[in-house]
Amino acid sequence: MVNLALLFLASVCWAGGYLFISWADKALSPLQVTAGQTLLGALAVGLYVLLARRPVMGTLRAKPWLPVVTALTAVALPNLSTSVAEEDVPAALASLVGTTVPILTLLLAVFVTRTERYSNRKVAGIAVALTGLLVFVGLAGLETGGAELSHVGIMMAGGAVFAVNGILMSVAGKGLDMPTLTFWLLLFAAILLGALALVVEGWPGWPGHRALLSLLASGLVSTGLAFLACFVLIERAGPSFAASYAFLVPPLGFGLGVAFEGETVTATHIAGIVLVLAGLWLMSSRDAKGAAAAAPADAAPLPRDPAEAVPGLDPVTGQITQPITDPTTDPISGPKAR
Repeated sequence: MVNLALLFLASVCWAGGYLFISWADKALSPLQVTAGQTLLGALAVGLYVLLARRPVMGTLRAKPWLPVVTALTAVALPNLSTSVAEEDVPAALASLVGTTVPILTLLLAVFVTRTERYSNRKVAGIAVALTGLLVFVGLAGLETGGAELSHVGIMMAGGAVFAVNGILMSVAGKGLDMPTLTFWLLLFAAILLGALALVVEGWPGWPGHRALLSLLASGLVSTGLAFLACFVLIERAGPSFAASYAFLVPPLGFGLGVAFEGETVTATHIAGIVLVLAGLWLMSSRDAKGAAAAAPADAAPLPRDPAEAVPGLDPVTGQITQPITDPTTDPISGPKAR
């Protein structure tokens, strides 16, 4: 249940990001928006890490290369690929291209790193969720509108990089403090994207209060909180389940559009959302059973070292197995002579 809550949290945060960015993009370029929201996300997660007294420098010293690499694979390269392709690829087609992430993540985890077992239920869940997404966007929404295949390929490449990032985080990040690792990778990504934005776009002008508020919300919610929830979910449930956010973001983004932009709900939208949720249930239910089955073994008390055994105590439970006698009384012959 906690894993599903984290999945929905990350998905809602990312879905809200599209709404925030659409307001901020009117005053800033996509690259400037990406750099700004990444910096704000890093500052927000960094504040949490400091207040919670997380091991800030210890995590960085343990594997200094990991946040640098994941700054590229988790933030910079996927966001840059989206910035390049988003103006030429319709939103509905982009949502289907985004399913590259969960599908490729499952294939890598099962057949390459072998960190997850093959499951017919998971494969069926992906198929059902993908069908639901197709129903949701409709065949008309898949028309390219003149989109170049090269831009679709760029977006797919960005999704593939993010899929590799999920595997990398689950393997190389094992044992590290995930919130602190999230802070460092967002900080390095913000430095990289900020420098690139200054070189390509120059210093930004005053965007206006509305754009700044949108950028602030996007940075705190759609970057900081979203990445934190996603990486904690990778640590808890594995990269394949965490990557299924790609099926939830389009319907949730549409729901936010209905609430704030006045978009219309149709029967196909509802049917698509139901199928997506059914697919997510298929993907997660096996993991929940496996976790429940493993709980008794994890909860079993560890036996004591026989060398440290205490007379009269059970070495496993620690309970008294015989009454404690007075040291001046022999348990067989009675009171000792003084």
